[in-house]
Amino acid sequence: MFRLTFKRFSLLLETSSQANLTENPPHILAIRHYQNDEKEIQDINFCYVNGKNPINIYPLFEQYVLVSYVHANDTSDNTTFMDRGMVIDWNGNILSIIDFGPSYLFPNSTTWEPNELIVNNIVTRNGFLRLSRVRRTNNFEWKQYGRFNDGSFSLLQNDTFTTDSTDLTNFQVTVLQTLDNGYAVIYSKTLFASTRIYALKLKFNEKTAIKFNLYELTQPNTTFIGLFCSVDYVYVGHLCIASVANNEYGNFHVDTTYPRKDSNNLEINCNKINITFHDPVSFADGNLSIYHISNQGDFLRQIINSKNCINCIAQDNVVTLDVYDSTFNEPGAKYYIQMDNKFVQNSIYDEAILGIDPYMWTFRTANVDISQSSSYAGDIRGVVRLTKSGTQYFQAMSKSERDAFITALLNELTVRIPTEKGRLSSNGHYQLDTTVESQILISFSINKAKNSEKFLSTLVSKYLNQLIENGAYTGISTGTTTIYLDYIYGFQLTQSISDFFEMHKIEFILLIVA
Repeated sequence: MFRLTFKRFSLLLETSSQANLTENPPHILAIRHYQNDEKEIQDINFCYVNGKNPINIYPLFEQYVLVSYVHANDTSDNTTFMDRGMVIDWNGNILSIIDFGPSYLFPNSTTWEPNELIVNNIVTRNGFLRLSRVRRTNNFEWKQYGRFNDGSFSLLQNDTFTTDSTDLTNFQVTVLQTLDNGYAVIYSKTLFASTRIYALKLKFNEKTAIKFNLYELTQPNTTFIGLFCSVDYVYVGHLCIASVANNEYGNFHVDTTYPRKDSNNLEINCNKINITFHDPVSFADGNLSIYHISNQGDFLRQIINSKNCINCIAQDNVVTLDVYDSTFNEPGAKYYIQMDNKFVQNSIYDEAILGIDPYMWTFRTANVDISQSSSYAGDIRGVVRLTKSGTQYFQAMSKSERDAFITALLNELTVRIPTEKGRLSSNGHYQLDTTVESQILISFSINKAKNSEKFLSTLVSKYLNQLIENGAYTGISTGTTTIYLDYIYGFQLTQSISDFFEMHKIEFILLIVA
């Protein structure tokens, strides 16, 4: 601790570079000092202690100001520290000095920490309430102070209350004035299976307090990190805002999920995910979106809308959702799931429940070898169909633009499946589908898997068809070229004569032998 002593103080007024639109000189408040020496407010008040300032200033009413501070008989002995308050007027005259009592020391130690909460009565001339911890305990003491006609203040009523909590690091407390000229002490209490906010109602100049449960969260391990209360100046009554520490999902309504956050062993082609909430829920109207995180960016894998979801179940506090085979199809890949606000609602109160932000619920699929043997897994030929608007867009292009469109389409599909670059190719052929009202068919091939490639061509074909057929709910709907694909048509296989004989050569051999 150090002290700076100034022999002279000067004030320099700078001319603003901005125009003074009011044409009036600025108002400068006068600087005053209280009429006393340094023996009352000692140097120990001018150093932060655990991020708290020992000296605080509170406006009371009219020209009266309360300065709270610490006074010690021996500044090197924390056990002599006493909390005090000095009431002064704007001229620096001391009207009264209030002895608040011993300063707070932590239990079983001499460690000092300043702490107090002071709030004026709603009728400011009635005085104020002070709340502080009781030395070397986990208890709190409140004191009501009233004003005499000479401007001095004295104690009216006081009492203590216990928090039943030994861990005050997770404890929040505040005080507020009430509309009936009284006060209230609001504090949190963590129980085994819930967390509650209590109110201690104090009438003016009365010692008896009324305690009641103000709010309760019915989930375990919830920590309030902030508590603010005041008179509600818009509506009638009082307003309290409680801040809750984020759980691992950033949503204290969520208990757990499958797959678990940060897990790395989700089964390939997993068809179901679930979310367990703390309270019973029902479906509302929002989206749950699954994204694949890759070096090229985040790619949408699937959207589930809670209003029109098929085979989705909300039973009590658990939501179970179906997902496509193609959604989690890549080994060792990283994903995240984002849930909109109002995807579900509290089934008791019909209140929308907050969602899950991006990157909060992340996980990986199991890094396993998915290569498999097959009697036939060669090249596969097939066609996709453009929508009517896609056909019009395609026909308006030049030949070079059409070639570029097909190349871009194959590149986007490669990423959406996902598969290795070069697995999809096209001979550039396209034609009108005469079975419908003039829509373009585009042909391309899925090349057979090489030794280092993950998916067999048959699996690539399956994923591709599933992605397109469900295009409204997959990343197909977000691509610049894939958005023009006809969801009804999907990806349909075609065969050349050599393909047909290759797949049915055993039947032909048996027929010849016969």
